[in-house]
Amino acid sequence: KFQELQDELLAAAEERDELEARLEGLHGRVLATRERREQLERERVAEKAALAAALAAAPQPPPHPREPSAPSSPLPRTRRALSRPPSAPVLAPAGEAAEPQR
Repeated sequence: KFQELQDELLAAAEERDELEARLEGLHGRVLATRERREQLERERVAEKAALAAALAAAPQPPPHPREPSAPSSPLPRTRRALSRPPSAPVLAPAGEAAEPQR
């Protein structure tokens, strides 16, 4: 009986050692992954700052030239207005003056 308990204790100790070694390896991988992620984040922030600085230092393009406003020119017709024919003029009955159209 004593020998069986000693064998179980020895097997449990070996299993514990294997689990501790595995845990240590996994912990090392977690730390390495975390460090790599932090390094990538630092690089991303630095690249973003460099891009912002380059954009700030770059000459700005000239403003888009606007067409001169011409108040006397008629407004462009909409696509809907272009798709239907103009309405026929309203004719007044004989002997009456036609009302001006708007």
